[in-house]
Amino acid sequence: MRAAVLQTLKAGLQTTSVRAIRRSESPALAKPPLVTRFEGFESYWQLFDQFLRYVSRFTQRSRSPISQCVQFINQLVPPTLDVQGLCLGVAVEALLRAELEASAKPPTTDEFARGLDAVKNLVQAEEGIPETIRRRVCGAIDSMHGVRAKDLLLKLVDDGVISRYQYDAWTWIRNRTAHGLVNVGDYHDFLRHCEAVRALFYCLVFRVIDYHGQFTDYSTAGGPTRTFPVVSWTSK
Repeated sequence: MRAAVLQTLKAGLQTTSVRAIRRSESPALAKPPLVTRFEGFESYWQLFDQFLRYVSRFTQRSRSPISQCVQFINQLVPPTLDVQGLCLGVAVEALLRAELEASAKPPTTDEFARGLDAVKNLVQAEEGIPETIRRRVCGAIDSMHGVRAKDLLLKLVDDGVISRYQYDAWTWIRNRTAHGLVNVGDYHDFLRHCEAVRALFYCLVFRVIDYHGQFTDYSTAGGPTRTFPVVSWTSK
């Protein structure tokens, strides 16, 4: 979101006005979280108000994580489809790490942690394992103590913040674009998954800024207007 702030002083009264900047050319792929319709103005301003409250917590020296992620996916020259998928997938993971890792982190049991330590001790004690392999295996075991983006998203699926289809679409897009497995193939399916990840990203934003209201569900054909949080996800 880009805005212009205008302050005026008249008769000892300072007035601050905030309004959106009109851009001469909008990116073709920039899709707002709520497509404004006449009946949706109330939710539109409610969303703006919640976002403004959120960004006001950050100083001029620190941009909000949401602002950075939104700019990342919306301020680019219209990219190719695979680049679009990469940007959306990375933005979801970045927002998870910045704002939702603590609140959405699934519990890790002591038994699980002890099991990992036991496996690592066995690998370290085994004399027949080459040192290069030993280091790689122990590194992989250490990483299992941390929480993955997938774990965070699955927790959010259980909480009803996002849909299972949105999670599956993110996994599909992220694996192909981030690990050099890009083969767009069926453009319709690739684009459909990208739109589902876009909807997932906006649902994460709503969770962070504590927004409850209407939004455009890009994960469902036709982009219907829904109310967040969604009572029952049926999109695909």
